[in-house]
Amino acid sequence: MDFGGGSENLYHYASNDPINYLDFDGLDTIRAALLRAIGKGDVKGIRNIMEALNPSLKKVAQEAINTLNKRAGDLIRGSLKRVKNYPSELEGKTYQEILKLANQGGELGKKAKMMKKLIRDSTRLLEKVKNCPR
Repeated sequence: MDFGGGSENLYHYASNDPINYLDFDGLDTIRAALLRAIGKGDVKGIRNIMEALNPSLKKVAQEAINTLNKRAGDLIRGSLKRVKNYPSELEGKTYQEILKLANQGGELGKKAKMMKKLIRDSTRLLEKVKNCPR
């Protein structure tokens, strides 16, 4: 049985997480769901909404999945590795692992947040989603 969006899944709008995400006005878009999933490093969430994406967003979503599965050290360009207090001990972690660590407290969480920012500065994934045609 398909619903208005052409899918059996009623929770696409919330990246399959209707408890933590509410869309009271029903105005959210699949693009916003993709941005949220990328921002959280949620590969499963990205995969869940891929069928509803247009070809441009599908390409960006696949790039996001590939990026989230790469090692942090492979994602950061040369000059960014020379910033003060660069957390080289996290270079072997995947971007997805870095995002999870960044939510923790303590020194490791701080280092992961720094690595997360450096990776975002290098990859610009969220900007690619925002700039895709509708």
